[in-house]
Amino acid sequence: MAEDNKKPSRKNWLRRVADTILRTGFRVAFRAMYGLKVKGLEHFKGLEGKPLLIVANHTSFLDGALLASTLPVAPAFA
Repeated sequence: MAEDNKKPSRKNWLRRVADTILRTGFRVAFRAMYGLKVKGLEHFKGLEGKPLLIVANHTSFLDGALLASTLPVAPAFA
């Protein structure tokens, strides 16, 4: 069976661009408003594509946005 060598659709490309712009915008805003500093991203090297469980240690409404804007992987919230 031959593999499908389809080009990425325009919709997927647009979604990736919008995601990058939003994540960057939120990261800049959090850094400016709250002095956000991210440490420990080196621990994510080699984990791309593997399932991860990341748990926030606070119960703020900002936790989801903070995690989504700073994680090097695309999060899925459950």
